[in-house]
This record gives sequence, structure tokens and C-alpha cells, in this order.
Amino acid sequence: MTKNFEDYLKEIHAEGYIGTKDNMLDNFEYWLSRLDGSELFDYATECVERIRRETVEEVNIICKSYYELHELTPTEFAKKMRDLKRI
Repeated sequence: MTKNFEDYLKEIHAEGYIGTKDNMLDNFEYWLSRLDGSELFDYATECVERIRRETVEEVNIICKSYYELHELTPTEFAKKMRDLKRI
């Protein structure tokens, strides 16, 4: 799971990096310093979307585990969740 924007940028950099592991951090800092504002904005937008997707996936897994644990159907679980929103 993507933890933060810096981790995301490191992943993007690593995908295109050619070199030794010893030089990777220095190369990342150089690569980062060469990005312009629009590139940073585009990467930030992609990062937010990825985090949103990953969060939705995790919530779905948690909800599925909950309703299976409590032997609820998805419909019964949805009703429980709607009831909780009214509180």
C-alpha cells in the first residue's frame, strides 16, 4: 500500500532507474530536483487516486470479513451500515 507521496515518487523513479542500488538515492534526489510543477502535480494526482483505490479495496475486505464473521448477507450488512449512519 502506498504510504505517502514520497514513497509513491520513489516507486515511480525506481521503475525507470538504471544503475546500482548504491547510487539510487542520489539519483532519486537528482530526478526529483528536475521535475517541474506540472509533473509534480500529475504525480500527486496519481498518488491520491492510488491511495483512494487502495483504501476502498481495504474497506471492502474489512467489510466482507465482518459480514462473513457475523454470518450476514451483504444486504444485511448494508442495512446495518445504514442504521449506524442514523445514529
